[in-house]
Amino acid sequence: MKQILFLTGKICSGKTYFAKHHAPNHTYLSVSSIVKGLISSDKRSELQTTSNLSKQITNEIIRFIIQSLLNSDKILIDGIRQRAIIMEIISYFKPSIITGDLNFRLVWLEEDEEVLKRRYCKQNDKKNDIPFEEALQRDNELGLFEIESIVNSYRWKYEPEIGEINECYHSLEPWCEVFILKGEINE
Repeated sequence: MKQILFLTGKICSGKTYFAKHHAPNHTYLSVSSIVKGLISSDKRSELQTTSNLSKQITNEIIRFIIQSLLNSDKILIDGIRQRAIIMEIISYFKPSIITGDLNFRLVWLEEDEEVLKRRYCKQNDKKNDIPFEEALQRDNELGLFEIESIVNSYRWKYEPEIGEINECYHSLEPWCEVFILKGEINE
């Protein structure tokens, strides 16, 4: 079975680090590279105002997946910020999911906000042209909070130490498994 991994998380949660160090055998695509190509900029303030480009971004990701599946069994898509993009991709490949030829996983990298801010401030990138708090807020406005809500519904459903199992379902089930990774794995 071939596997598509959606790697998500808040800004500076360690997505790129995780991809390089924990998934080196995956064919890799950074969504920000698609966005940079579409808007001809690498400034964070501009990259985070692209909700109107979701259809174009989705089409580019699907094209990448189709092309990559010819030579690879493992594909990692880094940095999707919109639930709608994930849903479109899953919908496109649903026949392959149903037949068991393809498996989708959403991996959410979780880290304390203070650690995220420290990493953001430590970066000497010229792309970080706005304060951390504003960058975080813009990601949420772009749609990252919806993905985080899906992750939190899984946390509640599958982590028995939290308490009672909550029978909440959402549109990713049963087409996409959800995983939460915390801490050192993404540093």
